[in-house]
Amino acid sequence: MDELVGGANPVPLKLFPEYELMQQARGVKAAAPTDLFYPDLSPRAPKIASAKAVTPKKLPSYLVKQRRLFQRGLLAWLRGDEEGARVMRDAVQGIEDVQTHSAQRSFWWTVGALLESIVEKGVESGFGVKQLCGRIDLQIRRFVEGSAKVADRMRREVLYYVAISAPVGPQVQAVQRAYRLPGLIPSADVLSADVVRVQPHLREARDLLATAKDLWLKLTGGRVESLPKLRQTLSALRDKTAAIGEPSLSKLSAALADRLDKLPSGPVSEAVAMEYATGLLLAESGIENYATASPELPRQVDAMIARLDTTRPAVGAAAPLLDEMARRAQERLLLAQVAREIQANLRHMEQVLDAFFRDHDKRADLATLAHDSKQIMGALKMLGLEHAEQLLTLCQQQIDEYAQPEAQVADEDLELQQQRPDRDRLIEPLLAKRLGLSAKPHVDEHDTVEAAVTDLKAALPATLAAFQRSPGEASVRERLEAELTTLKNDAELTGDETLQADAGAALELLAHAGTGDTAALQDAISAIAEGRAAAPAPSPSEETMRLLETDATQFDAELLDIYLTEADEVLDSVASNANRLRAQPDDRDALTTVRRGFHTLKGSGRMVGLTELGEIAFAVEKVHNRLMEDERPASAAVLGLIETAQTSFRVWVDTLRRKGRVTPDATALHTAIEKVEAELPAPSISAAAPPIAEVDAAAPMEEAPVPAPAAPTTAPKVSSAPVIEVIELDETLPAEPSAAAGEPQGAAVSAEIIEFAPREPPAPRAIPPTAPPESMAKVEPEEVTIGDVTLSSALYRILCDEAQQHLATLDAEMQSLQFDTAATPSQAMVRASHTLCGIHRTGGFPLVATTAKALEQCLLGLEERGAPLPYAAQPVLARAIAGLHALTARVRARSPFNAADQAEAAEIVAELEALRHEAAPTAVADDSESLAARVAAEYEARESPAATAAPLTTLAATDAQIVPITAAARPVRA
Repeated sequence: MDELVGGANPVPLKLFPEYELMQQARGVKAAAPTDLFYPDLSPRAPKIASAKAVTPKKLPSYLVKQRRLFQRGLLAWLRGDEEGARVMRDAVQGIEDVQTHSAQRSFWWTVGALLESIVEKGVESGFGVKQLCGRIDLQIRRFVEGSAKVADRMRREVLYYVAISAPVGPQVQAVQRAYRLPGLIPSADVLSADVVRVQPHLREARDLLATAKDLWLKLTGGRVESLPKLRQTLSALRDKTAAIGEPSLSKLSAALADRLDKLPSGPVSEAVAMEYATGLLLAESGIENYATASPELPRQVDAMIARLDTTRPAVGAAAPLLDEMARRAQERLLLAQVAREIQANLRHMEQVLDAFFRDHDKRADLATLAHDSKQIMGALKMLGLEHAEQLLTLCQQQIDEYAQPEAQVADEDLELQQQRPDRDRLIEPLLAKRLGLSAKPHVDEHDTVEAAVTDLKAALPATLAAFQRSPGEASVRERLEAELTTLKNDAELTGDETLQADAGAALELLAHAGTGDTAALQDAISAIAEGRAAAPAPSPSEETMRLLETDATQFDAELLDIYLTEADEVLDSVASNANRLRAQPDDRDALTTVRRGFHTLKGSGRMVGLTELGEIAFAVEKVHNRLMEDERPASAAVLGLIETAQTSFRVWVDTLRRKGRVTPDATALHTAIEKVEAELPAPSISAAAPPIAEVDAAAPMEEAPVPAPAAPTTAPKVSSAPVIEVIELDETLPAEPSAAAGEPQGAAVSAEIIEFAPREPPAPRAIPPTAPPESMAKVEPEEVTIGDVTLSSALYRILCDEAQQHLATLDAEMQSLQFDTAATPSQAMVRASHTLCGIHRTGGFPLVATTAKALEQCLLGLEERGAPLPYAAQPVLARAIAGLHALTARVRARSPFNAADQAEAAEIVAELEALRHEAAPTAVADDSESLAARVAAEYEARESPAATAAPLTTLAATDAQIVPITAAARPVRA
């Protein structure tokens, strides 16, 4: 308080040690320094030309891409990969580049400074920084969803870590300067100082110094009898400064006492008198400014002692240093006097003007204000305050106009009356306009998450009343649920755990609220709206107590959203591939995808801190590892295990999403695992089942005669290596024998392909080629026209079905790339993009074909490069797949492409090409490009107008063509 009264800037963090002790006494385990960090949030990022021009239509997809990029970098960084921080910084820079609102751009500018500090090791990457980065991801999610609000708490936390960062980069330095952050962080000495203990010593030292100065003046005036008293006073001062604990002050006070004993007898010379008086002044300044001590104080003390030793000003920089200190002390006294005079004159002018605005007949008094203005202008000119002088000149000109008898006072002239509560808002732009300066940016205090929380709290009772009046109306219930959900999400951003829990509890009550029982819900919402504790709830059940006793501190709630989003996508992929396994039990790729899904759940669960869910996923993964090692088909027990596992995980994920915690009961899942494990050791199965022939087929040549008699001895020899490669590559070969009969391969090879090749659900291809057109021609037109393209209805249906199937493959394979850093694009992914290109080129949609071809070329380049993939790979591939979804949706809607579609496709192709060239060295890139060119050339060579007459055969042949080309272009894997 003494510092604030003395005019010092408030630095609440100086009280953090006391605040921390208080919080501990209240039972709070950890107090955050950001609770006491309140910088000025009004500064704005410097205006620069936007690096990106993204249209509003493309902005959502662009932001989704940036969020994926940020998440990928965040996960890599949390795993210890320092490059992940650079990826996060690039993602945030991309978001900042498209901002048009200055407040939003300023926030992302400060986030960029934080990430620059992390990259350059300017701040320690501890738990607080990691937690904050997780909350930044939540903020990006809200931004993607369309919310432009940012929590003030998050702004303060970002600025705090920038403030304590070393100035390691230009953006960090710029943010620190703009927000004046260094002055808001007290030094370690200030934080460790015991203010309560030191204050009495400071007061006594201040009194002793005042006495010493008076005694020194008497001594230098010839009163030698003051010397013993002065020695006694300086000795006491030395003890007090030692008790204060400031080394520089202790050193200076000891030097003053020691030099006093060494003074020569007789009159004190003027030089000695000046130097000693300056030493006393320096000691006084150090004690007066103890809490805000200058870092120059140790140097000043050393220079002062040197001057005392020589009894004359030292040469060099020491003299100006001390002279400046003394001069500033004198100027402070002068400025205080001048300021008092200025304020007195301004108060007089204000009184006269106020009287005139209330009564226009008091115009004569205005002429007396010219004298006050001249005095103030002279003082301002002396102080060098040119802008203030200019403003006062403008005011005096206006006063002179009012002083004229014929002058009229308009209502607009009274707009700035002091009683207006918004006068600051009105005055600031007016001053800026009068002075020719840019106005200070207006900060809308309601455009924050905290303000939105306040508004939502106020609106909840009215929404609840509407729900109670019409409990059966779905729209009212949905509105109440939406408000509570938004409130819970906003509370998560602001770090209000109590409000987050209250909103979650209210949502739970709403989910079970009947048409006539809303008392508990009303109490919960009243507690939220009024900010008080809710009414006592009924006694919790045994299950509720078990959940409440669960330790929820073992996982990072800030990263939970990432886990939930990915878990949903992984489980959808598992369910899709489980359907493939039901149709084709020996589909190795489907089983591999299922195993990879549980591997992802294991890794992401452990990373977030959901160790129990991670271990359960690991148990399922281990069973799949054994199935794949033995190359066993998916039995009924295996399918039951997959169904039980994905159903259980969906329940647990949903519980996590609603309650933020879960205690998984894996009894049924462990039972399903035991059933599968019981099948594995059975020797009779491995002796007779066809998969043994597959294993033997891949064995060395000398083991070829070993297989069971049911398998011909020649078949393994013919297909030992090449057939395995063909099976792995061709995931979309037709299931019918006739589809493979035309291929130039031997009967044994065809048999192997018929037995093992199907990788996708065979239902769409099992339909006879002529039946659908004949049956559907009765109810549908024979032709479908989309823009300038006309297709037969049969070909159009096949085109749409094929596109959906291959897009689903791309989605499923994309998920496997998300967390597995050792994964590369699979052959299923390459083939899906190739087939999408082929069927749309055949159908007459070159825009889709070109995009899919660019994706195929990029995937080939990434596959040739190998793991790990570039950090930009995942967001670029995700945008490409999303773009293909959008383009094919236009085809399904029978809507022609527009200019925006073409521009989006062009950007996607450009990104894919850039990624392909980045991913591979020149030689590899050329190989990939030439390979893709050969695929396209061979495809186009086979194209003919007859394609429309036999669409199924053409599409099947298109899929089949990639097999020999791809197999020939890569070394055969054993």
